[in-house]
Amino acid sequence: MLSIIPLADRRDLVPIVAGWHYEEWGLGHPGGSPEMWTDTLRGQLGRDSIPIAWVALLDGRPVGSVKLIEQDMATRPELSPWLSSLYVVEEHRGEGIASKLIDVCEEAARALGHETIYLYTTTAEGIYVKAGWETVIREPYGDEQVAIMSKHVTT
Repeated sequence: MLSIIPLADRRDLVPIVAGWHYEEWGLGHPGGSPEMWTDTLRGQLGRDSIPIAWVALLDGRPVGSVKLIEQDMATRPELSPWLSSLYVVEEHRGEGIASKLIDVCEEAARALGHETIYLYTTTAEGIYVKAGWETVIREPYGDEQVAIMSKHVTT
């Protein structure tokens, strides 16, 4: 059975989730380390205010994560908040876990009074389009070309 809970409720999983994030996105960042990513994630464990991190548990085992944070692109300070760090372990991709994590993040943004949320991606644009997100612009960010996407979350 799949459940999605605030990572604040399972702080023991912070090193695992931070490890996923570091392996997926941190290896190309000079000066970063697994410890730095773990410390950063420990500072994002809100429940009722941003930043909030969630972990997906399948039969009690961690299989994915997502965060809602104030800022994710230094070049776009006018945009906030951001869906960030959507991750599903490889052996469980394609099972709908990412969609459920996106839904949780969108609902939290709506509950906190936000009308629109943002994200950027280099390779997963299709996942978000299927979830109703729209590409706002494509632009360089660091060494990569990214798609900045948005979604109106108010009804």
